[in-house]
Amino acid sequence: MRIVKILFALLFGFTLCKGQSNNGKYDSIKEQAATLTSYYDSVMKSTGTQRAKYEMLFFKAFPSSFHRMEELFGYDEKNGVAAILYDSGENIINLFDSLRYINKTLYYNKYIDICIGGKWEADNIQGGFDMYNKLYYDAKRVLNILSKCNESEIRSVFHFVLDGPIPDKESYNALYVRLQKVNPYMAGLMREEFDKLLQEHNEH
Repeated sequence: MRIVKILFALLFGFTLCKGQSNNGKYDSIKEQAATLTSYYDSVMKSTGTQRAKYEMLFFKAFPSSFHRMEELFGYDEKNGVAAILYDSGENIINLFDSLRYINKTLYYNKYIDICIGGKWEADNIQGGFDMYNKLYYDAKRVLNILSKCNESEIRSVFHFVLDGPIPDKESYNALYVRLQKVNPYMAGLMREEFDKLLQEHNEH
């Protein structure tokens, strides 16, 4: 497994923030959707080294921005139009959340890139699509990678992760305690973003 991770890191390189994930290029949404679906099926049917191979291909095909996530998995409430992978989006996103063989630096860079500029909606990509748990259970590593971003990007990630129909104070408090122990500066930025969310929701 270690050899697989090293080879993958050499092949795709280490990235930083804001769309830096080394993502595949596609001429159309339909092409990316078809590729992603194909690799999803391959991952789900494979084990061992074959699964590692298809996880790499799936990871590369997965979008690396919130805008692209919306184009593939979102729902346009204004026009009543579902994205091309809206119906299967939950399963595909859940697989991305549980990939086993991807180098963690690459993985969290792409995860963070997607959260930058994200906004909560009641669809497949709500609530940072599990970035909360990444922050909580792997705080040191995620915060180290997140610290490579600028302050505006960091705030954007926290805003997206903590947003929802009603900001969850209990979840926020638990995460704040965890982050405060690892990186007080980051915890402070998160606290400020949560205060903004509370104000936004009180105004509405």
